[in-house]
Amino acid sequence: MYEQSLTDFLRGKIAELERTIEARRRYLELLDRSAPGETAAAEPAPAPAQAPPQVPAVLVLGEQNRPQPEQPLQEIKLQTKAGRELGAVRVFPDRVEIEPSFTIRKNTPPFQKFLIEKIFWGMKSKDEEARDAGKLDPGQVFDWELVEMDGGVLRRIILHGLNDPSVRERRLREIASATRWTFEKMLERTKSAF
Repeated sequence: MYEQSLTDFLRGKIAELERTIEARRRYLELLDRSAPGETAAAEPAPAPAQAPPQVPAVLVLGEQNRPQPEQPLQEIKLQTKAGRELGAVRVFPDRVEIEPSFTIRKNTPPFQKFLIEKIFWGMKSKDEEARDAGKLDPGQVFDWELVEMDGGVLRRIILHGLNDPSVRERRLREIASATRWTFEKMLERTKSAF
């Protein structure tokens, strides 16, 4: 039993690393596409006798030369019932990102007990069962990573394995609802601490 769960854990980590590598390759491709404008600066055309000084092509092209940030396919705003913004759920082709709009630490309840242990681990367990039964590709098993700043401040949650259209919309609704509730409770605890 222990060996099987360790094997599943390692397979999940390998799949997570493969997704990270693929995302970085795509980013590198974007950077490579912007490179031709920079090479033009290295080979200036011959200037007439009294021409003004050449401005490097990178400066002339300006923003056109920089890769544009990836735009989400969908964005779900998270708000309290009173309308206070809590954060956003952004859907990209290869991942879903949840970003809080206020400073929270991952050790603030009910983040770990509810969102991570109940919601995320519940989804991952169902996917692992489906994978073991041969009904789900190992690369589609739900997983997550926490992006933190110094001091345990939660910057972003990145979710993977939401590519299956048959469960994606339902899970997105469940994740958005659970995250909104969790963030609202965390915000209340943060306020009461002061």
